[in-house]
Amino acid sequence: MVFRPPHEAAQGSLTPADAQASEAYLRHLAHELRASLNTVVGWVELLRAREFAPDVARQAADIIMRHSHQQAWLIDCVIETWRVSTGHLVLERAPLDPVAIVRTAVDAVARAAAARRVLIELGGTAADRRVEGDATRLRLLFVSLLMNAVHFAPSDSVIEVAVTAGNGALQVRIGHRDGRADPSVLPERREQYGAGLTLPRALAEAHGGAVEVGSGADEPLFVVTLPASPGQPPAAADGPSPH
Repeated sequence: MVFRPPHEAAQGSLTPADAQASEAYLRHLAHELRASLNTVVGWVELLRAREFAPDVARQAADIIMRHSHQQAWLIDCVIETWRVSTGHLVLERAPLDPVAIVRTAVDAVARAAAARRVLIELGGTAADRRVEGDATRLRLLFVSLLMNAVHFAPSDSVIEVAVTAGNGALQVRIGHRDGRADPSVLPERREQYGAGLTLPRALAEAHGGAVEVGSGADEPLFVVTLPASPGQPPAAADGPSPH
């Protein structure tokens, strides 16, 4: 199935506002990619130039590995953003276990969260539901939102991810325990920070769902809604998770 975004005009072009938003998002991704690459290069140059104690060398290796995973995720974001903006996003749909999909996303960002001393807890009651979707794109959707949540999280805090179902829909709520998001980030400005919501929203829409942003300190940062059906779902498709 080829997904063409709702904002795409009949002749295949984007409106000026949508084109500007896509360009801004891609600039942000490029900035994050360069910053991550600079970190890797800096540590590699230090390791080549001098001897370090074993514990410092292990720390450097962990940093390099973490940023390498982040770069892979950012490259995925760039590619998928281009596909969405040009109407070339092709979904490979299959019945999926939503809890398993979210769990793979949590695992993918665990290293980045641990580096900021942030714990991610997954819970919910949707084990008897399934979604029809593209496993790779849904993982990328949740990884992008979780990276946003980690970005806003203060050190030594907990991000709660709740997967629930009802009325034919699946909901995934991502927020900080006790509303402990960075108080300097106003809800109406959250979209200007972190990885942004351009790609997650497009991927949710491609699956017939939506991404909403919490408007208050006591609300989740993000709520993803996707169509769901009852029945014991199959295991999530194997494959590399975006990082």
